[in-house]
Amino acid sequence: MKIIKIFLLVCLSFACHAHGYWFDIKGSGKINALVRIQICYGEIDEFGVSHRGKGAE
Repeated sequence: MKIIKIFLLVCLSFACHAHGYWFDIKGSGKINALVRIQICYGEIDEFGVSHRGKGAE
């Protein structure tokens, strides 16, 4: 029974896309320089590439 649950969990994880939050930090890269920080929401595809969600969030 335990093996079946683990197998189903692994199969389900490959069948769905992940959604999450991440920080988008932009700046010059110099010490003590101002940066622009955005909190983004979106999904991460099967290649690990983040795509921003669009909508009224």
